[in-house]
Amino acid sequence: MKIEYLQEVGSTNDYIRRYLENGEDVIVCARRQTGGKGTKGRSFLSCEGGVYLSALRFFSDFPARNAFYIMQHAAVSVCLTAEEYGVEPVIKWPNDVLVGGRKIAGILIENTFSGGHIKNSIVGIGLNVSNDLGGLSDIAVNLNEAAGRALLCEQVRDRLIAHFCGTGFPQSDKLYRECVRLGAITVVTAEERYAATARRVLDDGRLEIERDGKIEPRMKISDSIVKVTNPGLKTLYRIYDKSSGMAVADLIALEGEKIQKPLVLTHETERWKTTTLEDYGIRCMLNKIFENGKNVYEQPSLGRIVEFAESEKAKFWDEYKRIDNPQIYKVNLSDGLYELKHKILKQNKSK
Repeated sequence: MKIEYLQEVGSTNDYIRRYLENGEDVIVCARRQTGGKGTKGRSFLSCEGGVYLSALRFFSDFPARNAFYIMQHAAVSVCLTAEEYGVEPVIKWPNDVLVGGRKIAGILIENTFSGGHIKNSIVGIGLNVSNDLGGLSDIAVNLNEAAGRALLCEQVRDRLIAHFCGTGFPQSDKLYRECVRLGAITVVTAEERYAATARRVLDDGRLEIERDGKIEPRMKISDSIVKVTNPGLKTLYRIYDKSSGMAVADLIALEGEKIQKPLVLTHETERWKTTTLEDYGIRCMLNKIFENGKNVYEQPSLGRIVEFAESEKAKFWDEYKRIDNPQIYKVNLSDGLYELKHKILKQNKSK
């Protein structure tokens, strides 16, 4: 990957945009920034002594639903770098890297989307090494203080680049879950502030929390519809036509929600498109893997997995499987999930 080193720049994230037309991956580093940017339009203190870099990466087939992997990867790269110097960082969801409760790095992700995929991504990282934190020392820390010794900024920069380039997304996902801080948290919304328990990070990056012994449904909201997630604990059903045994649609429903007969499938965004099923078969597509901390699932052999995949494929009509102009297979939300999703969207819109 090409690396460009600068003495000073307004913002590495802004500067690196000049490489967008080239279509090549590149990293830009600067000794200082005069217009460093943080999340939500905030400024980012970027005096000399810190590591300030931006990485531009291009993707050929990266689904937008996996955008959180990019953030995970950046946070894990910072953690691995800090750990090399005897520091024990933790990640405060989603991407604040803390040491002793104080922030040691800032991360800003800017993705470009096209047709449900991420076309390219700019990842900006600012890591405090020996820089003066001014009046922020109560909430921020640099690596020198955390490690208890003077470190060479250039050496730390090179190690951060090495981890960023050498750690893949699957490995980052595993390490992220090891580093992220769960347990007691404080949730702040526009209406209230309350104590809760962070249980786990879901596959799409959302944080599952428990309040008063109950799981609170959460969802990611974005201007891009492909990035809006579905809230709550869910299960997945496949609907079959009883007479032919062929798959008709998949249904995502809330866990424990009763599926009615007749079943009316409604398009999530084009609500006038409906399909009513009177006589159908239904099968839950999810298997329980763990129960009470124990593995209760028996892993099938590779031969059985192939056999199952082939049998499932045979239950789809050919028009769904053709390469040219395939028929769109229906994947619908249940009434309960649709109502919960739009209740949360409406609440957010009124804030």
